[in-house]
Amino acid sequence: MIFALVNDFFFRAKLDGIARLHNKQIHHFPSILSLDGHAFAANGQNSSILIIIDLTLINKEFQSTEKMIKNHLSAKIIGFYPHADLELGKEAKKTGIEAMPRSVFFNKISEIMKDY
Repeated sequence: MIFALVNDFFFRAKLDGIARLHNKQIHHFPSILSLDGHAFAANGQNSSILIIIDLTLINKEFQSTEKMIKNHLSAKIIGFYPHADLELGKEAKKTGIEAMPRSVFFNKISEIMKDY
C-alpha cells in the first residue's frame, strides 16, 4: 500500500500518474495524524507500506513524525524537499527518513513503487 502526505496538486497528480503506470493507488492524506491512523490500520493487512512525505509540510518535526509512524509499523518512509533547502534534507535523514531532492525523488519513485 502507498500512502502520501503531499498537498501540492501538481506533485499529487504526478505521483498518481506514476502509480497508474504500475496499477497502484496512492492514498492521500491531509495531515500526518490522519496518515498515521490509516497506515496503522493497513499494517494489519500484512502488506508492504510505502509512505511518501513532502518534507516541507511537516515543519521539521521529523523525529516525532518518524517515531509516530515507526512505532506502529515497519514502513518505508521517503521524503522529498526543494533543492534549495539542503538543511531540511539533512535533518530528515538524521531521523531515518529517506530524504532526497524533489527531482531525484521523481526520477526514482517509479522504480520504488513497483515493490508496493
